[in-house]
Amino acid sequence: MEESLQMISDELYRPRAAENKLVITNTEKLRGKIIEKNHSKLPLFGRTVLVTRTADGNIIERAKLEALGAKVVELASIQISPPSSWDRVDAAISRMQEFDWIIFTSANGVKLFFERCSQKGMQEFLSELRGTKEKIDYAEVKPKFACVGSSTKRALELLGFKSSFEPSVFQTSSLAKEFVESVDVKGMNILLARAERANGEVAAIIKGAGAKVTETPVYKTNFTQMQSEYENRRSVLSSKVLQSLTDITLTSPSTVEGLLNFIGAEEIRSRSIRIHCIGPVTARAVQEKGLPVNKVSRTHTIDGLIASIIDTQNGEERENED
Repeated sequence: MEESLQMISDELYRPRAAENKLVITNTEKLRGKIIEKNHSKLPLFGRTVLVTRTADGNIIERAKLEALGAKVVELASIQISPPSSWDRVDAAISRMQEFDWIIFTSANGVKLFFERCSQKGMQEFLSELRGTKEKIDYAEVKPKFACVGSSTKRALELLGFKSSFEPSVFQTSSLAKEFVESVDVKGMNILLARAERANGEVAAIIKGAGAKVTETPVYKTNFTQMQSEYENRRSVLSSKVLQSLTDITLTSPSTVEGLLNFIGAEEIRSRSIRIHCIGPVTARAVQEKGLPVNKVSRTHTIDGLIASIIDTQNGEERENED
């Protein structure tokens, strides 16, 4: 199931070679190809799911859910924007060759970091890292790249780079722990490209193993513009729409906060809407707001999240049969 969902992602995300940016293709055409004629036999037929990522992220998740028979309501609960200041990023870029590793904790970090590298005239160095200028031995490449999970790795690869490390469990805590277990980081110079609002766990673990860590916020998550458009976006979640919802997917603590800007926790509880979380960190954020978590995905990816909704659906069908 997750392999089939990944094929949809591969069709939706395409690199724009001239600018090395990720762009979204025409999803309407894709949906027509992937949604089967006998819709009622699809595993998520009858479910209406609220997706709460960025506008671009929602497009990917929506296509996957619709391919499995669900109806989808989109709420761009968060927005990704450049950091408050580029100063720390620019300082890191200017000495990029000094780093042994650059660690990315999200696909957003990959995108904005390399966009800034291009803006700062690093094209020649980036070409060397890609191996497009000349054939290179990746064992000798400096810096190497580490990614928190498959989506981050895919974003890196779409820009022509190679990830040299991903953890077995796609969580930032696992990334740090497995990284220091697999790599002798003592004395190494490591750049951690992260969000502005990020805890210090990853940096602390790697520093504790003897590395010198430079933390650089390369993007921020915000809600300001959405709040200024509150009335327009609130209409997306009218009473009629809320009545139809069966499930909500949440992919980060930020999406939890963003969601509750538009729907009160009590309203969600009163409607018995199932809440599905991509991982335990997001689940804790939900529970701290007084909401129940119906399912935490075993694989901490969008595909794993959707698979957990199917598991819930199958479990309910078995209960009904009993």
